[in-house]
Amino acid sequence: MRVFIRSCRIGLARAILSFRFAICLGFLLLAMLLSIWGFIANAADTIYLLGLTRSGTANAILFFCLLPTLPFATSFAGEWNEGAVPYWAIRLGTVRYAVSKTVVTALSGFIYSACGMLGFVALLSLKLPLFVRSSSGDVYSVLLDEGRPGAYLFFYVTHFAFSSALFAVAALWVSSFIPNVFTAISGPLVLYFMLHRLTSTLDIPNAFKAGAIVEQVAGNGSCGQALAQKAITAGLLMLVLGVWTVHNIRKKVRHA
Repeated sequence: MRVFIRSCRIGLARAILSFRFAICLGFLLLAMLLSIWGFIANAADTIYLLGLTRSGTANAILFFCLLPTLPFATSFAGEWNEGAVPYWAIRLGTVRYAVSKTVVTALSGFIYSACGMLGFVALLSLKLPLFVRSSSGDVYSVLLDEGRPGAYLFFYVTHFAFSSALFAVAALWVSSFIPNVFTAISGPLVLYFMLHRLTSTLDIPNAFKAGAIVEQVAGNGSCGQALAQKAITAGLLMLVLGVWTVHNIRKKVRHA
């Protein structure tokens, strides 16, 4: 267990305390700012602009799906092509290596997205107030009505950070089949578009449709219930993909 925890700690340090992570985070902040640049002059507060960053399918997919795969989710593909995977598998054990890679990938996607949104809020708060009036209309907006913008940010940021963690794990899962960086990045997007189109036509609860899981603040009841639903849904999907990834990596190392 100590070896596993140590490998996760080292992997997480590699993931978020790196020049690559900083560059990717800077690109995310720049993309988010550019997406709302024309609205800043007439905006009342920062939280309103944060909500605008995901207006339109292209923005949500870019910020919560594509960019979170860049800092670390492609690391397995890179290590495999460099011939480094057998080395780490021998030192840690194949299962420990694969599980730690999955855990760190999920955490890196979550932290990357959360840092991006909070960094965006921090930058715009230099010019605008954090909150003036409620305009979100999502399930968490009751917190704004109660005058608790900090609590709203916690729920909102955590909600969409789970989407990023899910896509990061999906990219790792794809790379466990085809260890190619471009495929790892593009594969989850292709699968998501297919699932989005399929589930949008099915007569199922909205919370179980691909678009709602990734791009929307779906859920009923209290804020805690809505976030718990998102966490459980994303967590179960990551668990399935993670177990599958471990199986694929073991198979690859065995036949390397």
